[in-house]
Amino acid sequence: MNSLKYLVVALLVQPLTSANAQLKNQITENVIVFGNCGMCESTIESAGNIKKEAIVDWDKNTKIAQIKYNSKKTSKDEILKRIALAGYDSDSFLAPSAAYEALHGCCKYERVNKNDVVSVNEPHHDDNHLMHHTSAQSSNELSKVFDSYFAMKDAMVLTSASETSKFAKELLSSIDMVSMNKLSPKVHTLWMA
Repeated sequence: MNSLKYLVVALLVQPLTSANAQLKNQITENVIVFGNCGMCESTIESAGNIKKEAIVDWDKNTKIAQIKYNSKKTSKDEILKRIALAGYDSDSFLAPSAAYEALHGCCKYERVNKNDVVSVNEPHHDDNHLMHHTSAQSSNELSKVFDSYFAMKDAMVLTSASETSKFAKELLSSIDMVSMNKLSPKVHTLWMA
């Protein structure tokens, strides 16, 4: 009978220890993810968690998600994009409107000003990269800057000197291509809260 008791205790404790397991090449970061309730918590964590790659623990009271991830397999931005595609804005990314509208009524939080935050493309787009809300003329120029920057950042995370150098050159070239005089004053003074 005692061995059965130990087996039951072991089976109950095992998920707790594996959930807190250390990931290889682990980086831990805290970010704000907007939501309201326990259903939000479940959806946010499910969207962000990937076995052996990422563990997300979201607190509904503080709105802070602790993100632990294997830096060789994913990035904070990729995790936050998945969470945004599930309908939840973060301090870095906006959820697509359709994903937000699909949330249950109790999960609909007050959204931040869309003009001040980077938006994740709808999931059916081919490039699946970041786009910023600016004038139509400069949007393509700025998306090239964003794409080059994030490609360079990812190469740096992977410690690939040749790729980092290649994307750094692309970034400089794409910055030079931006027609600064066509950007609105708001874009010139953009800052993240």
